[in-house]
Amino acid sequence: MKILVNICRYLVYLLGVLLIVLALDCFGDDNFNIWEEIFCFLMSSIPGLSIILLNYFLRKKELVMGILLLVISFFFMFFFKFYQDIKGNIITILIINLPLFIFGIIFIISHNEHIKK
Repeated sequence: MKILVNICRYLVYLLGVLLIVLALDCFGDDNFNIWEEIFCFLMSSIPGLSIILLNYFLRKKELVMGILLLVISFFFMFFFKFYQDIKGNIITILIINLPLFIFGIIFIISHNEHIKK
């Protein structure tokens, strides 16, 4: 189970980096000047940076990390209203929400196994 948790940690880092890379779409818009593009990038990269920082600072607290990942998954689902058009958002749900949900469950199960030992 420890190997699976470590794999999940690295995949959470990778998911955070993916969100930051997706924030790069702010650059290249003809309607923005350079400062507006930088501000757009910084605002769009907040979810990725927060996931990376949470994963780093909560690496020893698997239960808290698992609960937070589940909360973030549900937050993304309802804040961005993916539930309204599931067919149109299936790729986003499979790439962003489902891994966060699965990683959260794995962290919680791993914490519960440590308590049983």
